[in-house]
Amino acid sequence: MASDIANTSPLSCDMSAVSRLRIWLRLALLSAAGLALSAISPLQAAPARIEALRIENYPAVQLQFYVELDSSEDEITPPVFRVLESRRGQEYTVAEALTPERSEAEALHLALVIDATRSVSPSAFRRLRKFGEALLDSLGPQDRAALYVIDAHPRELRAFSRDHNSLRSALQSLQRTGRRTRIYDALYLAMRACARQDAPAGQVRSAVVVLTDAREEDSLLSDRDSSDLNALRGPLDLAVYSYLFASKPAAPRGLERLALRTGGAVVASPVGSSAGSELRRMRRLSVVRYLARYQSPTAALFPGDSIAVRIVAPGGEESATQYSAPFAFWLRSVSPLAVALLIGLACLVIGLSLLALLLLIQRRNARNQASTSVVDAADREAKPGEVSASSSPQPSPMPGSPGPLPLAAAPAPHPLPDDELGAYLVSAEQRAESGMPMSDESIERAVHPQAREIAGALLDDDRKLYLREYAYRLTQSAWREAGEYKRARLEMQAQGGMAARDYDLFLEATVLGSGRWSHIPLRDASASPVHARIKRHDGRYIIYDLLSASGVLINGRKLLRPRGLVDGDELRLGRSRFVFRGEN
Repeated sequence: MASDIANTSPLSCDMSAVSRLRIWLRLALLSAAGLALSAISPLQAAPARIEALRIENYPAVQLQFYVELDSSEDEITPPVFRVLESRRGQEYTVAEALTPERSEAEALHLALVIDATRSVSPSAFRRLRKFGEALLDSLGPQDRAALYVIDAHPRELRAFSRDHNSLRSALQSLQRTGRRTRIYDALYLAMRACARQDAPAGQVRSAVVVLTDAREEDSLLSDRDSSDLNALRGPLDLAVYSYLFASKPAAPRGLERLALRTGGAVVASPVGSSAGSELRRMRRLSVVRYLARYQSPTAALFPGDSIAVRIVAPGGEESATQYSAPFAFWLRSVSPLAVALLIGLACLVIGLSLLALLLLIQRRNARNQASTSVVDAADREAKPGEVSASSSPQPSPMPGSPGPLPLAAAPAPHPLPDDELGAYLVSAEQRAESGMPMSDESIERAVHPQAREIAGALLDDDRKLYLREYAYRLTQSAWREAGEYKRARLEMQAQGGMAARDYDLFLEATVLGSGRWSHIPLRDASASPVHARIKRHDGRYIIYDLLSASGVLINGRKLLRPRGLVDGDELRLGRSRFVFRGEN
C-alpha cells in the first residue's frame, strides 16, 4: 500500500486534471455551437423577396425587399442582410447590416371575443375575465379595442375605441348567460369589424383574441368555417389567437386550423402576468420591409451592361436580381465630343440608307421604261390591222353590239397589242360573236405565248383602264350565266376520314382555302392558303380562282375565268369536293 502511494507522483495527478478540464471545455464549446445554430436556424427559413429596384437616379440605387416571419413563434429577431453588386466577375459590397424599417406595428386593433355562456365554470370565467382586463391594461394610447360576447345571441358589446377604461368596465360587468356557445358567429362579427378598420400595411396590425373554455354546443367550427373566416382577412394583416380556460383544455380542431392559417396561436391556461408578452407577439409584423440606398460602384460601364444584385442573409439564404445601366446616365457621363461623333455617325448611316433607296427606285424605273420601249417598238412593227400599244386602245364592243372583236384567228409572231391581250379575257358571248372557239382550253392554247408575260409587265393608265373594263365584262358575263337563288350552300363530300358538311353562303364574299384567312377551311395540303372565292351579286353566285396552285375544276373542267354557279355544279379544289346547291 505504501509502495503504491509512493509510486503515485504529483505530476500524474496534474495531467489527469488537465485532461478532464479539456473534456469539459470541449463540451461547453459544443453546447455553445448548438445554441448558436438554433438561434440562426429561424433566419435560414426567411429568404428576402424583392419588391422594387429603382435606378432612375443611377448611380444612386434604391432597393426595397421584405421578409415573411413566423409570427406564431414566441420570440424571433428579424434577420440582418447585406447587399452585393457584381459585374463581369467583380463583386462589391454596397450595403451592410441592413435592419428592417419597422418590426412591430405602430398601433394594434384588438377584438376581444369573450365566452360568457354558463358552460364556462365560475372559476374559469373569473380567470378569463381577469386575463382580458390585463390585455386591456397593457394596450398603448394608439391602440384600439372592441368587445364581442359569445352567448345565445353573439353580439358586439363595444365597438372599436381608444377608451380602454370604458371597455374594461364593460368587461367587468359581464355576466354568464345562456348555455349555447356560438364561436363561429362571434368570430365572424369580430373579423368583419377588423377588416372594416383603416389599417395601413406595415403600420397597424389587427388581432382577434378568443377567450373561451373551448366548448361549443351550438355551431361546430369546421374546416370549411375556418376557410370562410380566413377569407374575411383579405390583404389585412390579421391573426386569430385563442386562449383556453378549463381544467383540462383541449383546443377544437377549427380553432387550431384558424390560428395556423392566420399566423396566430392557441394558448392553454394563460395568466394575467403574460398579457404584456402576448401583446408584443400580436404587435410583431409578419412581414418586415427593408430599404437599401447606395451608390453603385460599377458606374464606369457601357449602356445596357447587366449588373447583378444579391441579398445575403446570415444563414446563407440569398435572393438575386439584375438590372441594366440606363442609357441616360451613359450620355451624362461621356464627353460632348463623343456624343457629337455618335450623332454624326447616326446621320451618316441614315443618309447612306436613303441614298441606296433612291438608287434602287431609280434603277427600277429605268428597267420599267426599257420594258415599255421594247413593247412600243414591237407594236410599231405590227401589221396595220392591229391596234398600236402607244395609242389609246379602243374598247371592244359590248355584248350585243355590231361587229366582231378585232382578233386574228391565227396567233401573231410578235407581242400582242392590247386588243389581242384583252381577247384572252373576253366573255363567252363575245367569243361567239367574233367566231372564236368556245372552249376555254382552246382559247388558252390559241392566245399568243407572250400574253401572260405582257400582262405581268408594267401597264400605263390606258391599259389599266382597258383591262379593268374587260374584268367588268367577265363579271357581267358570269352574272348572266348564273341562276338566281334566294339562298345557297356548299355540300362538302366526305373523304379521307372527314365527314360531309354543309356550308351556307350567307356572306357577300366567301373565301375557300387552307390559310387562316379563309372562311371555309380546306384541310388539304394541295390547296392554296387562299384558293377560291364565291361572291354573291343580287342573288347570283360567281366563283373566282384566286391564282391557286392546283386550280379549280367545275364539273371536271378547269376554271379559267369567273363563272356563274348553277344548282348541282360540282366543284373540286385540290382534293376537296363540293356541290353547289341553290334554293329558289
